[in-house]
Amino acid sequence: MKKICFFLMTAALVLTSCRKDKSVDEKVDYMPFQETEGGNWGMIGTDGEVLFSEEFTSMPTLSVNGRFMVKNSEGLWEIYTAEKKPKKIGGEYLKASLFFEDVAPVVAKDQPIQLIDRDGNVKVTLDKIGGKTVSECSFFVGGRLVVKVGGLWGAVDTDGDVVVEPKYAKLQLSSSGYFFAMDKKYAEETNQEKIVYTVLDRNGKEVGTIKGSKFKEVCIPFDSFYTSGAIFTDAVALTTEMDGKDATGLMGFDGEWKLKPLPKVKHFAQKYGDYLVFASGDDYGLMDLTGEELIRPKFKSLHIITENVLAGAKSGETTWTLYDREGEKISQDSYIYAFSFGADHNIFVKLGKHDWTMLNKDGDDQKLKADIFEIGYAYPDHIIESDYLDFDDVVSEMRITKEGVFGLSTWLIGPEVVNYINNNLKPTPSLSTNPSNYNGSSDITRSMVTGLQAGKAPLNVEVNTFGLTKKETTGSGWFRYTRDVWSDEYVKGYQYTFLRSSISQFEGRMHELYSKLYEAVKHIGKVVKEGKNAAVVDVGQGLVYYVSWGGQRVDLYYGFYEVETCDVKAFDSVTEDNFLDVERPRLTLESNGSVSPYAADADDDDYGELESPPAEDL
Repeated sequence: MKKICFFLMTAALVLTSCRKDKSVDEKVDYMPFQETEGGNWGMIGTDGEVLFSEEFTSMPTLSVNGRFMVKNSEGLWEIYTAEKKPKKIGGEYLKASLFFEDVAPVVAKDQPIQLIDRDGNVKVTLDKIGGKTVSECSFFVGGRLVVKVGGLWGAVDTDGDVVVEPKYAKLQLSSSGYFFAMDKKYAEETNQEKIVYTVLDRNGKEVGTIKGSKFKEVCIPFDSFYTSGAIFTDAVALTTEMDGKDATGLMGFDGEWKLKPLPKVKHFAQKYGDYLVFASGDDYGLMDLTGEELIRPKFKSLHIITENVLAGAKSGETTWTLYDREGEKISQDSYIYAFSFGADHNIFVKLGKHDWTMLNKDGDDQKLKADIFEIGYAYPDHIIESDYLDFDDVVSEMRITKEGVFGLSTWLIGPEVVNYINNNLKPTPSLSTNPSNYNGSSDITRSMVTGLQAGKAPLNVEVNTFGLTKKETTGSGWFRYTRDVWSDEYVKGYQYTFLRSSISQFEGRMHELYSKLYEAVKHIGKVVKEGKNAAVVDVGQGLVYYVSWGGQRVDLYYGFYEVETCDVKAFDSVTEDNFLDVERPRLTLESNGSVSPYAADADDDDYGELESPPAEDL
């Protein structure tokens, strides 16, 4: 059993708990299986009846509500009906979820997130909410879908209507009908004690608050094949620290402990109805929600299969044995694996490498009617990401103003540029803060500033100056050598480049991207030079924007560039298949007459960075 720490960010970690309606697991009706080694895959019911056999070369997912998925030869999801002769519905999808409701989120190539019904028809397109792009979502649990909108989290229902406004930096969903949320105002807060978390009902109404000072982390117990989560019906599982050790309990929505943290409970590993598997050191036991210990921690692994059946392995055991809630054996057999899809479902157990059988909910052997070589466990996508690239989002995220792009202005010197890019734009990998790594270069080159994105669009950035670094001579006599240090010169300009080859959504749309960028810059300045696919816009104080479409690339320059060196006519006849890279425009020298430190030859005593002196000087 593995502890899952709670960082709230991932919308995929959601909880299914006992409710009047079916849990996620109980909606499973068929499983993929192979009858022979290397054979095609069929589907077998949770009752042990074979639906069909040897139909698919790739392993299907579980079938939920009569629908399952399988990847085709191109790696795209296809959805099929769970019947004797399965029929394909809908299209082919980059990302897709199972039908835990009557609709499921999917993403087709170059498309936003869509909700399709069980016949494959698009019911809702989740492209924008409140004018902001929906970038990703979870799968449905309890009729709610967690969505990420403009970098913040909210939730919608099965009709796509907003039930929780997307204003939370972190959000976790519980199928018991509650959300655990952290407001966006705490997004940058690193001190847990200053954060106040909010509990929301399924319609987004605040029902309680919990101070971060009362706990160390939220405990997320495993709950089903697909889900895990921290919120129980009226409490949150929280881990705090007592006498230097972790202790876990249940806190009510009013911020008071319903089950005080127990030093013997390191964390909860699984929740099933009113029962909890808990970890005490390296061992596992069972308790109820009141904290009453039902099985002392004596297992190295323990898992609740049904309400009355547990699978456990003690120290030194490599297989599982079945136990009741009091910890008494109900089977003398040992199993490699055991699972069920709900309290009233059969239990499937793996006896050997390719030997399966089926038990009823009380653990009695039911004998399978089919030969099973293997049962599959193909999982669908837990996170569904939009594949649609909205250039309005790209331009908006770039924050194009008279003062610069992304907040990068011409009032920054070398180290300030590097620190700003690292802290605010977060490239992958980060830029080095050591000037010697730039070797006296006058630019931070494209290869050094990659891993940046605007919206979903990757881009490269080049910083142009007369010296982000400079060479400094130190020492005396033959000990003299040079080293690179940061220059105090201001940056003169920046170049932002989008390449068609960097993302599939650019295909056929590079001119559209150029048009959006041009529209953005001409609204903040005066067009002083214009061609069919390039233009120069003066934004005052000697600063200009120069934007161009070069076929497979789009470039945006900002800085002190000489307008006459900005070639706009060269792009007039460009097409999508061209890769036009014209000569970079020339930067204007500052009025103080400063020039590049690399214009003059090196001093006679300049031996280069850490270079040994000539022999004649010894």
